[in-house]
Amino acid sequence: MSTSHEQRTAAEPRENEVHDAFLSEIVNINEDITSTPEDAQPKGSGDTGYVELAVQKSNNPASAWLWQPERSIIGSPLRFRVGGSFVWPPPKIRKQSVETLLLVAGGVGINYNKAFPSSVRLIYSVRTPQQHVSQILFFDRLNKIFCQPDLDFRLFLTGDGSPKGDIVPQTAAFPCLRLALRRFVPNDLISCLPPEEKRHNTVAYVCGPPAMTDEVVAFLNSQQGMCKERVLCEKWW
Repeated sequence: MSTSHEQRTAAEPRENEVHDAFLSEIVNINEDITSTPEDAQPKGSGDTGYVELAVQKSNNPASAWLWQPERSIIGSPLRFRVGGSFVWPPPKIRKQSVETLLLVAGGVGINYNKAFPSSVRLIYSVRTPQQHVSQILFFDRLNKIFCQPDLDFRLFLTGDGSPKGDIVPQTAAFPCLRLALRRFVPNDLISCLPPEEKRHNTVAYVCGPPAMTDEVVAFLNSQQGMCKERVLCEKWW
């Protein structure tokens, strides 16, 4: 018998407050919290703020309800509570001490928070053929964000039929993107870490399929200068 989400996250911290909201719009994508805490704050008179979620279709009761026909649920009241330890800033580390942030995402385990520090490296692996790269979850949003100094976006495409190997780091279509037609390997992770003497100011977040996250977390924890408090992983499955 599979473990429920409530059982898996029973030890995770949760706020006591329950928030009220209304379902105002539905767009077909995948699962995650895709807005930032700032978006939930009213910006002025008449503004209620918003929370943007992406919900993957599944048999989970909340997911199944949200995947009903749009016309039957738009405008419905919702109640939600905020919780979990896979958050920014990291629970046991001062945000001001973080100089380098490494994000490792697989499949739908992708999200980017504009409140992150200035030096960010993103490794994102998806099963998408090269010809459909622009259809990747949040691709346009990420491609625009990472066109800034000291932000490094590395996209690994593992779709069937793609030739194996690297492409020129910057292309005319995606000038801020390093693209590779293969799986990422340990050397890719190492190349995104700063020198050992600066890793005490580095934090890594890992999210994706179970096998990938377990392997990446174990590898990063084994690197000199890294430790489990600095390698965070969300097991959402």
